[in-house]
Amino acid sequence: MNWFTLRIRFALAIVVVLIIAIVVASVFDRRAQQLREDDSDTSAFFAEPAGTMSRFFAPPEYESEDSRGRGSIMPLAYEFMSSNEETTFTPNFFSTQDSPRGREAGTQADTQTDAVNFSSLWNAYSFTTRGWITTASSKKERTPLEQRLFDYGNSAGAIISSLDSEHESMLATLKNFFDNRANTERATAVTALANKYRELGEKMERMANIPVEVEDAHETLATTYREIANGLEHLTRAKSDEELLAAVNSYNASADEFTKSFVALATLFSAYGVTFSATDSGRIFVFAQ
Repeated sequence: MNWFTLRIRFALAIVVVLIIAIVVASVFDRRAQQLREDDSDTSAFFAEPAGTMSRFFAPPEYESEDSRGRGSIMPLAYEFMSSNEETTFTPNFFSTQDSPRGREAGTQADTQTDAVNFSSLWNAYSFTTRGWITTASSKKERTPLEQRLFDYGNSAGAIISSLDSEHESMLATLKNFFDNRANTERATAVTALANKYRELGEKMERMANIPVEVEDAHETLATTYREIANGLEHLTRAKSDEELLAAVNSYNASADEFTKSFVALATLFSAYGVTFSATDSGRIFVFAQ
């Protein structure tokens, strides 16, 4: 077989791969369009990477005062590095400002309910479906499987939501720590935060009656919470700049895995046709148009 033949076959293989990718993307887009047409009673809830301190699921701002809540969060350590750190770090993250919604919505992002563009999320995490997962009222009649998944989503959502109040304190705790890593009290605060995430992971692992359809995704998410805890602890143990760099990279890798596992689990609810309303604990797993 000569070189020219190899080049022809390689080119044809690339064409086949591109055609498959186009077909898959078309199927996902068509499914998203169908969901938008079928669910006329959609809510405006969403969780997306947002804000200048991004790479975490921003708190969704619910319109009704009694249903306001927060999504799961996991900031990257790079964002809290003090400008006087001797070691040079190269952040690599996306934010709302990188997406059409962030550029166009501007300061109105907190009040408008325009469609969320997940292009940044798709580019970074190609493991999940493209498009939007619409959310309708959860009061429809469910099949036995949908009911099991619905009950599980509310149970898991309630456990995860137990850390809702830690959102702002987590950001402040990490920022204060990186401003003065030698401060014992600040390091202790990070350790305490790590313990809370480890406890969250353990609670997830002790959950019973987990539907077989989401067992793997559930286990993975529980594991990433414990890995986040380990990553936070490693930050406090770093002495030299080299150790700090290694700890930051380890923590950020855990944050990435958390993001992937959370979105993967959230996607499963949509795949099985399970929806949550504003008052359901499972609302934290909702991505909506």
